[in-house]
This record gives sequence, structure tokens and C-alpha cells, in this order.
Amino acid sequence: MNLVLELENVVRVSGAYTNEFFKQCNVKQLTKSKLREIVINFFPITQSFALSGFAYCDTVCKLIENKNYNNSIIKENNLEDFLAKVIEIISDEFNINHINKSENFHYNVFSRLAKKLDIKSEKLKNGEYSVHQETFDLASNLTRNFRSGSIVGGLANIFVIEYTAINIINCLWDCFAVQKDTYDNPLFNEYELEHITLHQILEIGHNYEAHQLFNFINCDKNTVNELNALCSELSGNLGKYWMRLLLDEE
Repeated sequence: MNLVLELENVVRVSGAYTNEFFKQCNVKQLTKSKLREIVINFFPITQSFALSGFAYCDTVCKLIENKNYNNSIIKENNLEDFLAKVIEIISDEFNINHINKSENFHYNVFSRLAKKLDIKSEKLKNGEYSVHQETFDLASNLTRNFRSGSIVGGLANIFVIEYTAINIINCLWDCFAVQKDTYDNPLFNEYELEHITLHQILEIGHNYEAHQLFNFINCDKNTVNELNALCSELSGNLGKYWMRLLLDEE
């Protein structure tokens, strides 16, 4: 089987790509408590991906700087192309590309929603709210892979997250765009939903770019096995994360 198709299958069977939470998140009117739970547990995931992703860029930069090609699965003449794709994906989380705004992209997705859910944006940003164990496990998994110093670890992160990202962003839209206030008016306005809408556009490109990364690498049997293991672990944690959000608030 083609490696990318094999990894796609790993993600799909885990519940990371499609799951009951995605199916049910817009079926009924969500309570304010459930919306708070989603925001508080969603932000650490996007934060760990956005911030730790730059550490992965540094890993690839050091390979180029030191000409350490023998320790890389990336083809020697493709290191800079590989880095350019990674930077393009990661930098979008901070509006460095495409969008002419200065604020942190991933942060504003949630800080704009937080105001109507009695969530303090600074407390959210600083990790002062209690989160589910599944949230902690997933965020730790992402950070660990990106900061491992391994090309394979970061590649697994980017593939799993960007392959599932459009479904994740559509899920966010389903959760928040359909909500009504007590007067049956939209709970969130266009400004508050803007970064979800913009993310829907970006993530289509990110999935394509993530798949392109595999054009730049040489994979021996050990690398393929490692990628499978890392993608399986991350996808499993992502699937458990969604299943935990499916539960009613305690």
C-alpha cells in the first residue's frame, strides 16, 4: 500500500478523522456550559501545535545549517523545500502568511468566542483553566513529537493534524455558528466567528501541503514503522479527546 494511503487509514480507524462528536455537535442546542468546555479544552491543542511547530522548524534548519544529511530522512536536495512547506503551515497560525492582521490567529479563534462564555482570555492563554486528562495527553503528545529533534515526529504531527483539520474546523463551525441566544438570535456574530471561517479556507491548503511533504523524503522500513507508530499514537489520543468531549458535562 502507498505510504500516505496507509497513514490515512491509520488516522481514519482511530476516530480522529470522523467520529460521533463531529456528527452530534450541531444536532442539538448546546448549553453554555458545554460551549465553555469545548473552548477551554480546544485552545491547549491548537496552542501546542502552533507554538511547538516552530521548534520543529528549528530542527530542520539545523540539518540544513550543519549539512547533516546522513541523519535525515529528507532527500538532500529537498531539505529547503521541506522546510518551506513546514514554515508555511506553522506560520499561518500566527497570521504570518495570507492574512493581513497582526494578532495571533489560533488565539483569536477562541478569545473572541470566550467573551460570551464567561471565559477570561488571558487565563485561557496562560492555561489557568482545568482541562480533561485527554486534552492534556493530546497536547503533550503534540509537543513531545515536535520537540523530539526528530524529522519523523514532526512529520507525524503535521500529517495527522492537517489531514483532519478541515473536519475539525467544520466541527467548530457547527458547534458555534448555529447557537442562538434567548431571543433566538445568533449567539455569535460574524466578527466572533471570523477566524473559524478563515481557518476553513486555510486548512484545505494545509492538507495538500502536508501531503506534499512526503515527496521530499526517503523512507526505509524503520522510518515507515516509526511513522505508523507515531501517527497511530497521536490519532488514538485525538480520537479519545473527541470521545471525551462527547460526554455530558459533569
